[in-house]
Amino acid sequence: MRAARAGREPARREEWAPWAEAYRGRRELVLDALLDLQTREGHLDEAALRELGRATGRNLSFLRGVASFYPALRFRSPGRHRVQVCRGLGCGMEDDFVRREVAGFLRVRPGQVSRDGLFTWEEVSCLGVCAHAPAMVLDGRIIGKLRPGQARRLLEETRHRERGR
Repeated sequence: MRAARAGREPARREEWAPWAEAYRGRRELVLDALLDLQTREGHLDEAALRELGRATGRNLSFLRGVASFYPALRFRSPGRHRVQVCRGLGCGMEDDFVRREVAGFLRVRPGQVSRDGLFTWEEVSCLGVCAHAPAMVLDGRIIGKLRPGQARRLLEETRHRERGR
């Protein structure tokens, strides 16, 4: 596997070199570059991180450290649907059933992608919609005042629509 990956590396480097050149010597723009990379690739690609390190003079461990600090940045491709569950006090006071339903349905931990690749589950410290607690976000749509069973039904409906495509 290592040999196959190494064989693809020069092509990837050629692909990312012009992009990384825009950040040459601009160490202060590392976060901007990481966000740009994720927008282009969908996640933080290892080959592009190495090229960015060459351009900015930052080592790979520094870039990984910056990226791992920010929850919005990711090292793996996300699922097709993004599920965000609030960990805030208001949402958690309702027995935390939303989190349990999402965990039971997706069978992954927060920060992971479901086995079918459809869902990325993220826990966030607060969605800012405490008056509508408990709440979750599915594909950018806030769903508040959830009742037991509702989160699971929404995920089931989403999976069913995907399979009908």
